[in-house]
Amino acid sequence: MADLQGFYGRQGSGLKPFTPTRVLDTRTGAALAANGERRLDLSGRVPVDATAAILNVTVTKPTASGVLKVYPDGSPVPVASNLNFVAGQTIPNLVIVPVVAGKAMIRNASSGTTHVVADLAGYFGSAASGANQTYVPHGPHRIADSRNRTGWIKPYDGPFTKYATASADVLVSQQCDGGCPAPTAAVLNLTVTAPTAAGVLTAYPAGQAAPTASNVNFVARETASNLAVVKVGADGRIAAYNNSSGSTHVVVDQAGYFIAPAS
Repeated sequence: MADLQGFYGRQGSGLKPFTPTRVLDTRTGAALAANGERRLDLSGRVPVDATAAILNVTVTKPTASGVLKVYPDGSPVPVASNLNFVAGQTIPNLVIVPVVAGKAMIRNASSGTTHVVADLAGYFGSAASGANQTYVPHGPHRIADSRNRTGWIKPYDGPFTKYATASADVLVSQQCDGGCPAPTAAVLNLTVTAPTAAGVLTAYPAGQAAPTASNVNFVARETASNLAVVKVGADGRIAAYNNSSGSTHVVVDQAGYFIAPAS
């Protein structure tokens, strides 16, 4: 077991966001066994002094009801849970988990098997490792809603069509009078509503290609939402991709943003 004395004594950390990257997908191999655990090793993607990782974690194809727990490597299994699921359900949730030497544990607290997918969106750590962005609470404010054709910047009106992408401006504080630093990442609640087919919604920095990652999983006619920490593109916008064969409305509420220190 890892020595956690120093781990729990660490000071507050800054954020280093990046384009979401898929770091685990058990569908390429064996599902997580009933009451089984999997060590998630991020040591090649986050620095050794990283204090926590931002992960979008998805359960898919579970064979029984249960909960998923994500926690620091070497720590006792917590009572707390991150995802609650029923058999056959696909459900995601944003997880900010402490890491020890870049590692965390995932436990399937269920009598059945399940597949697990995890996408890494950033980490918290020291300024020396580049994790120097600080959080500015702001809102919540609705910044985009395709139902009333507001906020989204795209070449069409109304819902996202199949396999469509659109971008939206990230808000900065109205108290700045133009003097705020540019945001580096945004804290967003993403909602999909009235989809005509099953699919996933992916949020990422505008101006980049859509990554192999997901934020919200949905089925036809479902309203589903999830929290996301999304790196902001160079133009001050985030993009969203409807990876679905049908159309859907997309709503985005912003709860804050991160900024880098003044140079």
